[in-house]
Amino acid sequence: MDEAPIEGPDADGPDAASAEVEGSPSSRTGDTHVDAILTVLEDLDDEPVTQHAARYLEVHAMLSNELNPAAGPRGAGAHGPA
Repeated sequence: MDEAPIEGPDADGPDAASAEVEGSPSSRTGDTHVDAILTVLEDLDDEPVTQHAARYLEVHAMLSNELNPAAGPRGAGAHGPA
């Protein structure tokens, strides 16, 4: 069965570089609030590995609050309905 080709710029394709405007942050998701939160991870390589989990938990909490503000803040590892 033949599948239709996926249209649009590929993340690694030739259009990927042209999608970014020089001097502006790249948009990863198209949501400026979420993209701003994700910038927290940009310097993760410069931190000790022992600090990575804490940084991921921080970003997870910020994303959860941004994407579902009605649920309110939840503790790390809290699963299921709030």
